[in-house]
Amino acid sequence: MPVADALSMAGEVPCAGALVLAESGHTWENERPARAAAAIVTFLTDAR
Repeated sequence: MPVADALSMAGEVPCAGALVLAESGHTWENERPARAAAAIVTFLTDAR
């Protein structure tokens, strides 16, 4: 999905956000595991 489209969709959903990681592709969690873990922890912590 193009980044512009993802940001546009996130803007349409209440309380949604978007995380854009430079030089990452569809499997960003495998390409950048430490950043993925940090993003997931932040998401889950903020969801409480």
